[in-house]
Amino acid sequence: ETYDFLSDDFHPLEDDDAFRRARSADNAEGSDDDDGDDDDEEERIRLDLEEERKAKAVRDELDRRTGRLWTDDWEISDDDWFAGKKFDDLPDWSPELCSRVSLERVKVLKGGVPTLSTLSALPLPSAQPPHPSSSDPKLYIKHARRSIQSEIQAAVEAAAGDRVAKIMELPTWEDKQDAVDELFESVEDELRHTGSDGGRMAVLAAQPSFGDWVEAALERHLKSVVKNAGVQDGGATDIDGEDSGVDDKGDGDSSTAAVAEEASGTPTSEQDEAATPIFIDVLGSEDDGKDTPSIVHPLTPHHKEGTGRMVEEWELAANKGTKRIMLRQCVRDIAQTLVEAGKEESDGTRVRRVYVKGGKGVGKTAALAAIVASARQSGQVVLYLPDGDRLRKLGKYIRPNNYREGSLYDLPVLAKEVCSQFLESHGKDLEDITIDPKQASEFLSEDDLDKISSRQDKDINSLSLVDLLEVGCDSTTLSSGCYATVIDSLMNQTDKPFVVVMDGFNCYFDHGHYFHETYDPDVIKAIPFQKITLLKPLLEAMGLEKAENRKALCRAIEARPMKRGAIVVGTTESHSVARKFTDALSDAMEAQVTDDNGVKVVNVLPYSPIEVEHIVANFETIGVGRLRFDRGDTVMNDQEVAYLRLVSGGVGQNLLDSCII
Repeated sequence: ETYDFLSDDFHPLEDDDAFRRARSADNAEGSDDDDGDDDDEEERIRLDLEEERKAKAVRDELDRRTGRLWTDDWEISDDDWFAGKKFDDLPDWSPELCSRVSLERVKVLKGGVPTLSTLSALPLPSAQPPHPSSSDPKLYIKHARRSIQSEIQAAVEAAAGDRVAKIMELPTWEDKQDAVDELFESVEDELRHTGSDGGRMAVLAAQPSFGDWVEAALERHLKSVVKNAGVQDGGATDIDGEDSGVDDKGDGDSSTAAVAEEASGTPTSEQDEAATPIFIDVLGSEDDGKDTPSIVHPLTPHHKEGTGRMVEEWELAANKGTKRIMLRQCVRDIAQTLVEAGKEESDGTRVRRVYVKGGKGVGKTAALAAIVASARQSGQVVLYLPDGDRLRKLGKYIRPNNYREGSLYDLPVLAKEVCSQFLESHGKDLEDITIDPKQASEFLSEDDLDKISSRQDKDINSLSLVDLLEVGCDSTTLSSGCYATVIDSLMNQTDKPFVVVMDGFNCYFDHGHYFHETYDPDVIKAIPFQKITLLKPLLEAMGLEKAENRKALCRAIEARPMKRGAIVVGTTESHSVARKFTDALSDAMEAQVTDDNGVKVVNVLPYSPIEVEHIVANFETIGVGRLRFDRGDTVMNDQEVAYLRLVSGGVGQNLLDSCII
């Protein structure tokens, strides 16, 4: 008999007489044992043979099966395993192994890292739309409203047809106004009639606000036609610029959104829909042999996954000659904000605080790294703090500030480290910025300034920011004061745009890890981060602090942003931060968006299907995981790509894991 794995039953085999042979051999021995012993031995032999048959049947069945998880050339064979082969014994990867499909699909932006202005004007495909079951229902509501607006807009433009052009040819504005009024009524009636045939338009036509939606869509179409025709709008269409019922305050879209996009150079929705993903290579010519490019310094690999897992892709890639980041619409949104914030003209209404949020592994760290690279390429001064989890608990020791004892506390080792990193990234950019001794006296005593002046062999009035950073790199005693002076000087100057980018920002609102008897004699309460010199100016720039009450949640305060530039912060979902603290932080930031006080919230969403296709193709071209020697088998197989999209949910980190495991 043989065991059928699928039917869970035994079937006879003509050549399987092992049991009979075993019994015959046993009888030939002429054993004199009693019948009971013979029966036990026969039962043991029968059970052993039965187990052997079942095991063989399972192995045969698995060998017959094909497809994912059953027949996989990447599984290590027993021969290779017992031969002691190492990773270095595997075949070497080379670009010739990449398929033509992947090479043609992956588009790397020429010229390396783009400036913020170039990045702001790139057409990019949209991310995966929010799902109704997502943790933030507001995102889906916003997406649904935009979808309705887009569908009605297309239907209105199709219904209006050539009638708008004929209206423009009328001789007087009165005739045009009357024709526009008739057009409003006729277009709405036509769409309602179209909805009577069923379909989605029938559902929309039954909504109480359908008339307002159609009116707003026709207003946008008329404005676009007037602009394209070069005719100045004199009120012929009676457009008052109010938002339609489809949009909400947080949406940021107005009835003139399309016209504003064209006027500002921002890609239109049609251009984005026709666009394909674009990658940038952040590896510079001077970065040979480095784990991470210098343009995103101090982003480095972390032995405990400290800075997001984006760097892991670069580490696992066989092609060490490229470090790529895919540009997305969320990155473009941040870049557009920084372009406006970096202009010389002072404008209190400009957005100077950007809050980046998103689920675990969706690409927040990659988005922030791309912004850092682009801002530095644009000549802006960028303070990049990529590891909030490390700063919040690995400060070695904490001590009261010598100059402001009781109100501030220093982390000398971390301040020294940040000074060194900042000096390495922007030493040349800060040479011509001198300090104001009166302003520096808020953070450094006269003795401290004299020490710095003596070390640098310069007069106090001629000390530059580079001088302070150099002293801060060498002295733990002066590092905190030098750091605070440099940051305060940059935030209050207007000569160069100053951008602060912080990852893992929600870590600073979790339970604290720094204690001192000066703050709490019982050493029970943790020191809030707004009382630590390293983070105080940055939290004030965001207009946030951690409450010192029992709940200890985040609360909004009056913001003190930089005069020229912006601060961009992102949350982390990969570290142990209590959900209540992250939610309170997000609520505090979103509540300020509608107050017209310079706040922008950017949500990083999972990859769309087209983005997944290009990410998988990029994995093959740089030699990641199973795709290293794939030769296009996965990329050209729609079912395989759909499978990867399914198991990853469009989440970047899950997609990387799926292509490796």
